[in-house]
Formats: sequence, structure tokens, C-alpha cells
Amino acid sequence: MNGFSTESFFRHTLHWIRIRTAPSHHLWVRIGIYRVLLYLGFNDAVQERDDLRSMVRENIRGLKRRQLIDCLELDRLWRDQQDKRCDIGMELMLHTALEISLKAEDENISSV
Repeated sequence: MNGFSTESFFRHTLHWIRIRTAPSHHLWVRIGIYRVLLYLGFNDAVQERDDLRSMVRENIRGLKRRQLIDCLELDRLWRDQQDKRCDIGMELMLHTALEISLKAEDENISSV
């Protein structure tokens, strides 16, 4: 063997993937994603913009119906963020992205 254990190989691979997919990676910077992420205030946007608020609320409800992540009380997280008790706009947007991805996968499966 060349000195790498299986654990260090996986750790090195995960680090490589994390670096290549980070928003600050040169590809994302080149297409302008990183700049947008720096200046978009997710907390304020989800609380104040009706379009984002309804999109997030709808997809959080859809994710809750799937019962995939029962360990999170999505309704409580939504209320806490809307009542400005916590700043989890980014997390809610990530859950929204998860639900949108799952919906797209459902559509692909049903069209086959």
C-alpha cells in the first residue's frame, strides 16, 4: 500500500469534493454565484418577500408530508423564523431546495 489508509483516503476524497463544490470555488466565482450568495440576506428575504415566503412555506409543507426528516420540527422552525426568534433563512432555503429536488425526481420517475 502507498501509505494511505482507507480512512485517510475517504477523508482526503471528501475534502477534495467539499473544496470543489464550495461556493468560493473558481468555477462558481466565475459564473457569479458566490457574489450573489454573499449579498442575499436569506433571513430577511424569507420574512419579507411574499414570493419567497410562499415558495418556502409550500415546499417545507411538502417535505414534512414526506416524513423523511422527522427529527426536525419543520413547522416550529418555520414559525420561529417568521416570528424572528431565530435566523435560519438559509437552512429553510436548503430544505426548500431538497423538496424541489425530490419533486423533480418524482416527476422523472413518473414519466418513465
